[in-house]
Amino acid sequence: MFESKTVTAHLVRGAIGFAAIGGAIAAGAAHPWILIVAVPAALFALRGCPMCWILGLVELALARRRGRWFHGHCLDGSCERPPRSAPVAPPQPPDRDAE
Repeated sequence: MFESKTVTAHLVRGAIGFAAIGGAIAAGAAHPWILIVAVPAALFALRGCPMCWILGLVELALARRRGRWFHGHCLDGSCERPPRSAPVAPPQPPDRDAE
């Protein structure tokens, strides 16, 4: 639900969000206008609160570990990986002894 498509994208979003929070805390007292820009930027980058980002990281790690890819496969309200088609065996030459 909260995770990105790749771990790298998720970590980049986290770095941007936490840097914005850190900048807001560090410079917020001296320059209050930074809070007006940094806090919404952090919430946008983290897609909500920092806990939502952490939850997304955990969901992403678990989905990848289990081999599930949820993005783009939600049909009829169920988000499941579509079944792989059975591998097609190459055609066998006809058995000449059976004739």
